[in-house]
Amino acid sequence: MAAANKNQGFVKESLEQAQVRLEALEKEAAKVLKELRAKSKSSRKEVAHLLEKFQAGELFESARTTEKKLERDLMRRANRLQADVAERLAVVQETVLKFVGVASQTQVEELVADLEKITKRLEKLAKNKPVAKKKASAEGELDA
Repeated sequence: MAAANKNQGFVKESLEQAQVRLEALEKEAAKVLKELRAKSKSSRKEVAHLLEKFQAGELFESARTTEKKLERDLMRRANRLQADVAERLAVVQETVLKFVGVASQTQVEELVADLEKITKRLEKLAKNKPVAKKKASAEGELDA
């Protein structure tokens, strides 16, 4: 009988420990359930808010605004890159032309401008010269 009492005491002790563990698990489960309910409530509010925005078209407008900003940014970058490439190409072109010994476009333009100035001066001189010849011939005819 002592062995039976010992076994009953062991079983009773095991049951008490199991009950303590179950109570701790129940408390933990209650905490987790409470947290899940709070998160669920928060999520429901968030989903409802997003649904309202979707129905009002705000989400699409927000996406369009973001898309436009991104497009402007990419255009600015592309323009900067294009300008940079053009500058580098001009430098390379100038270097090649110097090496080959050919005038650059800028130099040709300067030469053309200089030639135009010289041509205008020559035209003025040419206009003034025949007038002087006519005067000289008219004076010669009067003297004769």
